[in-house]
Amino acid sequence: MMRGECHKVPYLYGVTIREIIICLKLFCLFFITFISIDTYAADEAVASINVKHVQGHVNRMLLGNSIWLRYRIKKNALKHNRRGGGIWDPIRRSPQKEFGHLIQDIDIKVLRWPGGGGLGYLDWKKQLVGPYRISFGLPEYLEYCAVIGAEPVITLSAEFAEQSDIEAIISYLNMPFEDVDSTESSEWAKQRSQDGRPDPWMVTWFEFGNETFNTPMSTEEYIAGYRKTKAFLRSIAPYAKLGAVLQDTDDVESGWTFEILKGLGNEIDFGIIHPYIPSVPKGAIERYGVDTAVRSLLQADANFQYRLDRYREVAEGLGITEPLMLAVTELNAHLNDNKPVPMRHTLAAALHNADFLLVMLLPKNKILFSNYHQLVNAFWGMLAGYPENGGEITKRPNYYVYKIFNDYLLDEVVKMGMDVPVEELEGFVSVGPRISRKQNDMQKQNIRIREMSEWSRRYFSGGEQTQSDGIISVNFLGDKEVDYHHATISIPVIGNTLYRVSAQVRTIDLRHGKVGIAVGDGRGWKKTFSQNSNTPLTGTQAWQWITVDYRTLSDATKMRIIARKFKRGGKTSGRAEFGKVKVERLAGILPPAKVITGIATVSENNERLSLVLLNKSIDKPITITLNIDEIFSFEKAEMLSGDSALATSERDDGDGKFWLKNIEPDSESLQKGFRFTLPEHSLTAIMFSRH
Repeated sequence: MMRGECHKVPYLYGVTIREIIICLKLFCLFFITFISIDTYAADEAVASINVKHVQGHVNRMLLGNSIWLRYRIKKNALKHNRRGGGIWDPIRRSPQKEFGHLIQDIDIKVLRWPGGGGLGYLDWKKQLVGPYRISFGLPEYLEYCAVIGAEPVITLSAEFAEQSDIEAIISYLNMPFEDVDSTESSEWAKQRSQDGRPDPWMVTWFEFGNETFNTPMSTEEYIAGYRKTKAFLRSIAPYAKLGAVLQDTDDVESGWTFEILKGLGNEIDFGIIHPYIPSVPKGAIERYGVDTAVRSLLQADANFQYRLDRYREVAEGLGITEPLMLAVTELNAHLNDNKPVPMRHTLAAALHNADFLLVMLLPKNKILFSNYHQLVNAFWGMLAGYPENGGEITKRPNYYVYKIFNDYLLDEVVKMGMDVPVEELEGFVSVGPRISRKQNDMQKQNIRIREMSEWSRRYFSGGEQTQSDGIISVNFLGDKEVDYHHATISIPVIGNTLYRVSAQVRTIDLRHGKVGIAVGDGRGWKKTFSQNSNTPLTGTQAWQWITVDYRTLSDATKMRIIARKFKRGGKTSGRAEFGKVKVERLAGILPPAKVITGIATVSENNERLSLVLLNKSIDKPITITLNIDEIFSFEKAEMLSGDSALATSERDDGDGKFWLKNIEPDSESLQKGFRFTLPEHSLTAIMFSRH
């Protein structure tokens, strides 16, 4: 080789082969990265179904419903009550025929009535039984249950009604006619016969109160009333069950739920919960934006499961040996806003309820039954309209959720493993952040951060407020209903972290109200709508620790602890004192949010397999591959979706419509196993059979 001569490199259109190879390698690297991150990880999912791995029985009583009675006389209240909300014809005194096939299609197994928080305003002896009762009274409700094949759930008033009234209604329902004697209670069994029903109605399910933790009633009064009511109920009907109200909160280390479980122990037949997660106050959606609200609404399942686990952990810790059975007697998305659309009637709200049904259907959670709140008309009705006047019946998205579950759930729950995409949430109201970053070592342990006793005060005009030796004393003067939140402690915190805050509180002759603490974001309620509270104390109570578990928002830097009494219960009198505070950091960060959830069920003879799959993403369709360990053939499939997550049947206001339609497997399914594309914000149900 001559000096200065180089090796020759082949050229192709002016580019060396080496350069072409480098470019190809870079292109392949980019293509693989693009596919793995943006296509496969975000848009692909796999479900593996083990048909022989049975996890438990399908409980169809979870598909229950409720009819609401309006207690106070307001506009259209009489029309609503006389018609059972709309399902009863008051002229023919029989079920409204226009609703018949619609209600038959969702096959209600348990129906709650009258429910609601106004039981104390109800004079049932005059309004619901006897010759002058309203046209949809207690006998008509029970007759309607018999017609549709539903078990009744009767809500008794724990707060206002005297014990004799409770005994009277139990006698009316369940006392055998031959047992009638001269007592006042037994006279109501005679009244039942006069109302056209000689035989007992044999009602099994009763609730002792409705959200009684929100009333002035103390836990001691509630426990005494529960025991007395249960004793009389069992003396008349040994088969009957009485539910005890548990507070809908994660704060079960003290307060209402703790005291009820501690006081009743194994005496409790079942616990009653209303898991409104999130309970969205007005203004929160406007503050955070619709997308954040809807994403959080569809990813509240981890909060729900965490709460169910907490109930049982505390019950076991208190030495309750029987499994704690629960009934969800109100199920709905707690959305009161009508802007930009009636949020409670949107497709998003319906999919939220579907997600909670999937949680309850897990046999490990031991849910006895649940009741959608509400069936017809009222504020939450899944059906709306009064067809006897020529009006149309509106079927809202929530109705179709229950129709899908009724049509596709089979007999046994079987194992389904899922490899699905996840998304991250920053947190919204009571839905905690779902962030994938790992906890540091400090967050994995229960660590005492600090104890403190110096409260900051601001002017309080509703009574007398003093501080001495770190103790806040508040005297309520009995001249007004007081909202007290005027003593606080603020501390620095880490975002996306679970804290347990405990404060020493005592009360002296406190009447018409309850006190405790609230814990929230340091920026304040109106800016974040993020706060938990526990206010259980009334009457005279010795010093005790009141505890709140609070999950900080992902961008939180401070947490505010508030001495608290809410404005409810009447003119407040007596004294409350607030002392030392301690704060702990706990393990318990919620997992990243899975975009797809679902359930697999098989028929008793193992001849059919059904899947119900929920795509909770509001902007991405997901293609899912189904790996079934036995041979099945596709039979049918339906999908509930819409133009947007805010689609409703209320009006055409730019957010589009929703639909329920039949679908088929993707075209390549025969070559690659069953594959379905699940549209964004959708519920899909698929049925397979062996033939």
